Amino acid sequence: MSIPSHPNVTLPADLVVADHALGPVRLHVASAGPIDGPPVVLVHGFPETWWSWRHNIYALTEAGFRVHAVDLRGYGLSKREGPYDIDTLAADLDAFIRTLPTQRAHVIGHDWGGAVAWHLARRHRDRIDRLVIINVPPAERLLNALFARPRAAQIKKSWYIFFFQLPLIPERLLLSKNGGGVIRAIKSGALDRTHFSTAELEPFREAILRPGAATSMLGPYRDNGRLALADLFRGRRPGTSSAERATLITTPTTLLWGDADPALDFDILCEGLETLVPDLTVHRLRGVGHFAHAERPDVVNPLMLQALGAGPARG
Repeated sequence: MSIPSHPNVTLPADLVVADHALGPVRLHVASAGPIDGPPVVLVHGFPETWWSWRHNIYALTEAGFRVHAVDLRGYGLSKREGPYDIDTLAADLDAFIRTLPTQRAHVIGHDWGGAVAWHLARRHRDRIDRLVIINVPPAERLLNALFARPRAAQIKKSWYIFFFQLPLIPERLLLSKNGGGVIRAIKSGALDRTHFSTAELEPFREAILRPGAATSMLGPYRDNGRLALADLFRGRRPGTSSAERATLITTPTTLLWGDADPALDFDILCEGLETLVPDLTVHRLRGVGHFAHAERPDVVNPLMLQALGAGPARG
């Protein structure tokens, strides 16, 4: 399978992409780095693919890690068939990690990928050595701010989540101008757009133009939105069960947050997060948008390596 390229992007020479059959799901994964290196699993968000990590993979492999950048179910070249609830997405990730020689990995997640990684740390904590999250809280924090105890400021920022519940119209917007809608959506989340040229984002446009891709990429919003409304109807707080909410995330965790994120408010969503995640390190990145790892890899890559217990990348 072909690997995207761009003159501003350096990828490892040994990077390969392959499909992995994992029971009911097939995940498309880009892998690189020394075979015996500590494994790192990268999990992208909406509306991207493994190409989201184009400015991070090389730094991780140069530091000696074996990197696996996964296309989530419904995204890229992974299986486009639901369900897309967070339990299922976390189970997919767990199934992939269990195929690794160590059956454990460091996990780095952004946006929906970060939400899945938070959930994995609760449901399958034995799979994760260290956790790095970029610009997303645990899912129940966002759902609580939108549905259970509405916060006007967060609702204003997250209007798109409600818009995505509509049939057909969101797909048409993302597919407008031959897929240009998805490029506009990504660019709107960045302040410094040095790494967000239309040419560099072309793989995301190609991905959403595949038959059924726009609908499957919206699947996590719709499936988890329906579950949140069902919880409210039953008089329960949306998101995880009450037992899970009381379960501490004991994995050593680093949270990187671009403070200029137009969609997610750190102060609302992460207040008191250390009570849930006792071993938590937070780096707030001033003047950086939602896609912090792509916008400022010069800042994020050293922080990721530090979080994983490695020194600065070579080269």
